[in-house]
Amino acid sequence: MFNVWVGDVEITRYIFAISVVALLPVQIFLCFKAKGRVIRIVPVIILSVLTFIYYFMGVISSGWDTLGYMLIASFTGSVLFLCGISWVFGQSSNISRKKRVIVNSDGNLEFI
Repeated sequence: MFNVWVGDVEITRYIFAISVVALLPVQIFLCFKAKGRVIRIVPVIILSVLTFIYYFMGVISSGWDTLGYMLIASFTGSVLFLCGISWVFGQSSNISRKKRVIVNSDGNLEFI
């Protein structure tokens, strides 16, 4: 992919690790606590627009600006991917939390 060095330290791994550690729990919390679907989709809309804008700016720019825009576009794209992962976790827990109905031998309904 790409590497960004500051002195002797390669910071690309740290940026992605910090984004996973900080933003994945926040997005999972949002999926669990937000009741409206519109609120859940707001981060995806914002990150999609930002990723597209930064990618487009990276394509039309030249020189070192291209590297900066592509770095920011890949970061916002990875955070967008984390939103998708947190949605998968949120939906799988919602499916497992749904109550199941069983019909007894007496013909009565029993909720589990």
